[in-house]
Amino acid sequence: MTKRLAIIVFLLTSLIALPSIMMAQNSRSLLRRGNSFYEDKKYKEAEINYRKAVEKDTSSIRAQYNLGNALYKQDNYKEALQHYQSALQKAAGKRFGKPSTLPTTLHNLGNAFMKSNQYKEAVDAYKQSLRRNPQDQNTRYNLAYALQKLKQQQQQQDKNKKGNDKDKDKNKDGKNGKNKDQDKKDDKKDKQDQKKDQKNDQKQQQQNQQQPNKLSKDDAQRMLDALKNDEKKTLDKLRKQKAKAAAVYIEKDW
Repeated sequence: MTKRLAIIVFLLTSLIALPSIMMAQNSRSLLRRGNSFYEDKKYKEAEINYRKAVEKDTSSIRAQYNLGNALYKQDNYKEALQHYQSALQKAAGKRFGKPSTLPTTLHNLGNAFMKSNQYKEAVDAYKQSLRRNPQDQNTRYNLAYALQKLKQQQQQQDKNKKGNDKDKDKNKDGKNGKNKDQDKKDDKKDKQDQKKDQKNDQKQQQQNQQQPNKLSKDDAQRMLDALKNDEKKTLDKLRKQKAKAAAVYIEKDW
């Protein structure tokens, strides 16, 4: 009875596991077909089969890795990066292939970063690959090249930054120069207005001296107008000063 029960349990376990086993076999079959296309440099056909292999077995590290290679060969570096990284995540703490293809995946990941001009990330990937396979001269060469490109990139960024800073300084100087010129014009106009006011005052004083006891209606109106004009000029001057102060504040803040 115990023997029969063991057989029943085995059969039930086999039936439950059968779908996943069949899917894994289908995935491997698709992988082999994709590899055949890849060797014939038919990378699009290889990609299609690798994608199907991934759909059949989402845990397949090899399918993710090979799909990344097929995409890389078609210059689709962005998506290739995603599948290399997916393969690395699934491979954490595991070995897939003998010898392990983990260093190779990291090497290819570095290559994809290089093609995307992401030199810092490429350097990191090559370093990780060399930690796992220090004897790989190709990775060592690529690391040296990536370091050189990263240095050039950083130097260019520094150069661009300095150039932008100079342009900002020039703009500031130009604005300051315009403000100074405007200030000079305003000052000159103020002086001219003051001279006119002095002349008008002198003229009015002379008229008052000539007719000290008389203040006609026209004279009264002129005096009121003069007072209004003085008030208006004072207000205009205050507005200009406020505007200048605001411009200077914005300049510094910017």
